[in-house]
Amino acid sequence: MNLAAGNKLKKILSDNKSGSSEILLKLINWCKNYSSDKKTLLEMINASNKELKSFPAVQSFIREFKKVIETKGDSQIIVFLNEQTKRIENRYSNLFNNSLPILKDSERIVTLSNSKTIIEILERLNKLRKISVVVGESRPQFEGRIMAKELLKNKIKVEIIPDVLLLDAVEKADAAIIGADFILLNGNVVNKIGSRSLAIACKYLKKPFYVLATTDKASNKKKYFHEKRNGNEIWNYNHKFLTKTNYYFEIVEKKLITKVITG
Repeated sequence: MNLAAGNKLKKILSDNKSGSSEILLKLINWCKNYSSDKKTLLEMINASNKELKSFPAVQSFIREFKKVIETKGDSQIIVFLNEQTKRIENRYSNLFNNSLPILKDSERIVTLSNSKTIIEILERLNKLRKISVVVGESRPQFEGRIMAKELLKNKIKVEIIPDVLLLDAVEKADAAIIGADFILLNGNVVNKIGSRSLAIACKYLKKPFYVLATTDKASNKKKYFHEKRNGNEIWNYNHKFLTKTNYYFEIVEKKLITKVITG
């Protein structure tokens, strides 16, 4: 793999601010640039298997793509990649159609972090009628700021707040929605840290809490275990009596979720 391709791939694989759908789209677009180089594509598959093993949508794409690389010609590779992009767009459309009857009366919506899926749904909903969105900034990486910027580009009214104010935001909201990095076999959802607190706030205040997920987010896993991340992202300070705990993802139990909407 040449240096430029490797650096671009490394940036995608180390992306800790985008949701799994957006990472998958970035990976597909990267592959389109090197569609005639099967060796490079296979190196991508090996690297992605290692770095993105937690994302079922990415793993499903990799399994299918590997078969295409090994059995098809260059022209069929680009056809496959274009079909994958179209499939993702169709999933967003299906998800929106399934979400609309449930969200049609929600004018003030709370969410958090950065999710391509949630951005797509909110943008389409705002075209039908004007909504306002409260976004939790999602420390320590502040992914919520990324989502806020994307929504503002589409002239959606946005209020960004620190995560500790999500309870207050829920009290004034019609509903809260989040995406999903994946859904476990038991119906529990794995998503960015803060999702569980948001769900508990909705439960306490009797507000609906919806998970919006495309069908490729379904996982065959029964359990999820926390993966510890760099504690210096929280506080770049060290002391022998200090422990720094930093997780990116957590489980939201099925009993806290009003409805998982898929498409």
